[in-house]
Amino acid sequence: MNRILALSAALGVAVGVPASAVGHGSHGSHKAKVRWATLKPVRADVADYTAMRGRAQMTANGRNAKVSLHLKGMVAHATYPWAVVQGTDATTVCADGTKVAGFKYRKLKAGRKGNANSKAWTKKGAFTFDRTATYAVVVYQAGTTDEVLLCGVFKGKPKKSHKHSKHSAPKRPHAHA
Repeated sequence: MNRILALSAALGVAVGVPASAVGHGSHGSHKAKVRWATLKPVRADVADYTAMRGRAQMTANGRNAKVSLHLKGMVAHATYPWAVVQGTDATTVCADGTKVAGFKYRKLKAGRKGNANSKAWTKKGAFTFDRTATYAVVVYQAGTTDEVLLCGVFKGKPKKSHKHSKHSAPKRPHAHA
């Protein structure tokens, strides 16, 4: 059996297997970029007197994107407008960011316990991910689209330090009694 496999492998090399069949190569431009955001109240009075908070995840490649949004502590049964915004600076993108074109948004309505979930997506070719831009998700006050209630800036996963791995704990000296 091993001889047959070795013979067929040698024959494939001799005949000339196309390069595309051997490996996929580098797909760096097609690889999806995943970003996460933690949403917090923008105004101090909202932060002091409510438990409004949330998380969002954006998955984007060169052509399209999708965003999922999960909120807690919202007013029960209220509907909130929301958007993905783009800017140049992480400190001002929540207030001055421009709405990213091409997204279709599902309604963001809180349930009876104050939890709200929604999604947004783009069709192929309607979105181009810009590595130099800063993206954020903004939730507006119910009934308005100009008063920001919650905001979170999308960030990539921090690079892991390979100083100490999970399985190799630092060695401790033995105590002799």
